[in-house]
Amino acid sequence: AFILLTIALAIGPLARLDTRFLPLLYNRRHLGVVTFLVALSHAIEVLGWHFAYSPTPPLVAMLSSEPLIGAAPGLPFVPMGVIALLILFALAATSHDFWLAFLTPPVWKALHMAIYPAYALVVAHVAFGYLQAATNPALAVLVAMSVVLLVLLHLAAALKSWREDRDVATAAAVAPWIVAGRVGEIAEGRAIIV
Repeated sequence: AFILLTIALAIGPLARLDTRFLPLLYNRRHLGVVTFLVALSHAIEVLGWHFAYSPTPPLVAMLSSEPLIGAAPGLPFVPMGVIALLILFALAATSHDFWLAFLTPPVWKALHMAIYPAYALVVAHVAFGYLQAATNPALAVLVAMSVVLLVLLHLAAALKSWREDRDVATAAAVAPWIVAGRVGEIAEGRAIIV
C-alpha cells in the first residue's frame, strides 16, 4: 500500500515534468482505489492475526493495546494508520466523476489534497510501527528513498512551473504590439485575421 501510494503521488509531478507520463494521470484515481483496498486488507489481516485469541473484540484490542503518548518510549503508530486508512477511504469513495461534479471541482480538489497528510501518516505509521522492530534495513531504506524521491519530484515540478511562468511573464513584458488595424476597419459582429 505504501509503494502504491508513493507511485500515485509521483504521477502528478512526473506528468508535469514529462508529457509521456500524461496517460498515467487518468488512471491515478484507479490506483488510489486499489491503494485503499490493499491498505484495508492490511488492516483486516492485522485485526485477524494479532488479536485472534484476545477475549477483547479485535478493534477495541487494537486501539487500546498501545501506551498513551508520553507514557512509554515511542509513539503510538496504530492511530496514524487508522486515520490514514479513513482518509484513503474518503478519497476512494469520492474518486468517481459523479462526486467531482456533485462537490464542485474546488471542493473535490481540496478534499483530495488530503492525500498528502495521509501519506505523512502512512510514513509515520511504518516508521513508528514495523521499522522499530525490523532487523533488515531494506524497508527503512525503501521508505526513506521513496519519501526523498517524492519530495524531489514535487520540487522539480514546482521549479519547472515557476520557470515557465517567469518566462511567459518576461516574454509578455517585452513582446512588441502587433497592429491589427483600426477599430473602424472591423465590421460589426465580424473579426479580422492577423
